[in-house]
Amino acid sequence: MDTYYHPKDLARFAEMGEEAPELWRKFLEWYNAVFKEGALTEREKALVALGVAHAVQCPYCIEIHAKRAKKAGATKEELAETTLITAALRAGGAVTHGTHAVADDDAHSGVENRLAALFAAAPAGLATLILDTVGDSAGHAGGTVQSDELGQDGHPFPTKTCPHC
Repeated sequence: MDTYYHPKDLARFAEMGEEAPELWRKFLEWYNAVFKEGALTEREKALVALGVAHAVQCPYCIEIHAKRAKKAGATKEELAETTLITAALRAGGAVTHGTHAVADDDAHSGVENRLAALFAAAPAGLATLILDTVGDSAGHAGGTVQSDELGQDGHPFPTKTCPHC
């Protein structure tokens, strides 16, 4: 097998419901309703779905939702931004979870302490680059970290964070 994923398998999608037709009907009814225009346009919903498809790294979903977004009028720029937003969120999650790698053994050291430890261990300027690019959880836009918000070593760190990001 050349790859685990075969585009021809998408044609078998409907086979999923042969053994549970009532559940399949309900799933399709709900699935199709989700993508109808509502508070979000069909284009916006397709871009959200594309971002999620990238996040879960499903090549079938990426193909389906990229086509759906293009059909709904999404531009190449919007498709690119959607992909990069997803990449930024996945990278942010990796950085945030990286705090566990540098945390002391004390399980109660707190997220702020773990972030401070991560930034202290980072190469000079990396933490500043991250916060200058995306801002921080204290509500600062990128590039607005104040000098009084720096740790003892001069590395900036957020004062509040989501421990689950």
